Amino acid sequence: MNAKKLILAFIVFLITISGISAEEKIPTGSILWKISGNGLTAPSYILGTHHIIKKEILDDFKGIDEALSNTDQVVGEIDMDEIASKSSFMQNAVIMPDSITYNQFLSEHDYAVLDSNLKAVLHVGLDKLSKLKPVTISFLYLFKIYGKDMQSEPMDLYFQQIAKENNKPIIGLETIEDQMQLLYYSTPIEKQILDLLCQTSNSEYTSKVIGELDDCYSKGDLNSILKFMNDENDPCPDTQEEKAQVNKDRNDKWLLKLPSIMAERASFIAVGCMHIAGEDGLLWQLKKMGYTVEPVK
Repeated sequence: MNAKKLILAFIVFLITISGISAEEKIPTGSILWKISGNGLTAPSYILGTHHIIKKEILDDFKGIDEALSNTDQVVGEIDMDEIASKSSFMQNAVIMPDSITYNQFLSEHDYAVLDSNLKAVLHVGLDKLSKLKPVTISFLYLFKIYGKDMQSEPMDLYFQQIAKENNKPIIGLETIEDQMQLLYYSTPIEKQILDLLCQTSNSEYTSKVIGELDDCYSKGDLNSILKFMNDENDPCPDTQEEKAQVNKDRNDKWLLKLPSIMAERASFIAVGCMHIAGEDGLLWQLKKMGYTVEPVK
């Protein structure tokens, strides 16, 4: 472990054992949090998920099974059962419109670079992939670098399956249409293509960040996760507007729903860990609304 990581780990340790009031700290140090008070008759729990890491990592965290058992419903970003019923809509979203091609927005040189980058990792080039939107190819590329099969069970789906097995309701904070709109339609195709070119031309950086994020996630280090996601050295940074669309804007919408959801039933809420981190995150915002927010160690 290098000095930078030792310092980060030490800071988290100090926050955990310090006598300083946790009310004054941005929540970090755990992926699972208990939400109580502010009129709730029973506590709810929020778990920050990792959308592509193997769910077996959950075995390293204590309290998750108990939190699931002590809650009456599971809340996710979407209800995963929607996927099957909206498959036609999703297929249309991931396919490139007939009137648009990659060479419309790339020079001959950049087209060749992107084609070569894709072949190096995915072992197929644009001749086979050009019918897919850049975001779709980006996901395939990322999963390949990560070394994870697309068919592996996502952590978010796992919790909803547990709910179904126990006849507990499942609530989605947004719809498949919401997510498809965000992923495939909120950014112009031209920028999607240029982002894909940038991403595939910086695979070493992507691999490095994936490793660091996994390490931070295993420690529940939400502050460092947020820091890496806003890395000033990112060769392919998102605009502030894009970052807000993905994180803050969605958090704000969810915060309008969560109080009534938690008041109706004790809830196990599983959303991406970025959504619970930082000042715009669900944990800090719920704390500001008057709830007691405690890490489950």
